[in-house]
Amino acid sequence: MKKLAILTVAFLLSLNIGQLKAQDNMVLANTELKIANKEKRIEKRGDRRELRNLEGKKVSDLSMKNFKTDFAKAANARWNRTPNYDIAAFTLRGQELKAYYDADGQLVGTTQFKKFDDLPDKGQKIILQKYKGYEIGQILYFNNNDVNRSPMILWGTEVIDKSNYFVELAKGSTKKIVYVDPGGNVSLFKNL
Repeated sequence: MKKLAILTVAFLLSLNIGQLKAQDNMVLANTELKIANKEKRIEKRGDRRELRNLEGKKVSDLSMKNFKTDFAKAANARWNRTPNYDIAAFTLRGQELKAYYDADGQLVGTTQFKKFDDLPDKGQKIILQKYKGYEIGQILYFNNNDVNRSPMILWGTEVIDKSNYFVELAKGSTKKIVYVDPGGNVSLFKNL
């Protein structure tokens, strides 16, 4: 009977040790995956073109021509030029958008204001839990043009990699912007 009890305890201990090794391997694999993803983001940034200042105050004819191709059904286009972008504010399918064009007249991406309900469910839950007590301000969706490697600058900070929602949050004098990726993951973008 003692042998059976000892064998049972030994079996359970070896099973437990096996589970711990499997967990360690999973943590190691997860860490390696995070490092690989970070290296990919850094590599992508290396491919990015440098943001160039636009010359003059007049919107580029090439930007306007490309806009007509990119957004053939757009209405009420209003243009302005900033130091880095030609920007078209317009209406498309009843929604207000802005398109940003670089020094080469190529589309960098578009922005449009969204509602909290437009965020992925997971992102909504995380914001409500993690930023409890914060007032939710404007939500901006940036849709990146993956073909153009020019950087996009929002709130004075370069947007890396992909399309995201940007949510302004305020609590007293503390103001910050978080971004929510399409999968609903929430990360700090910038403290204001």
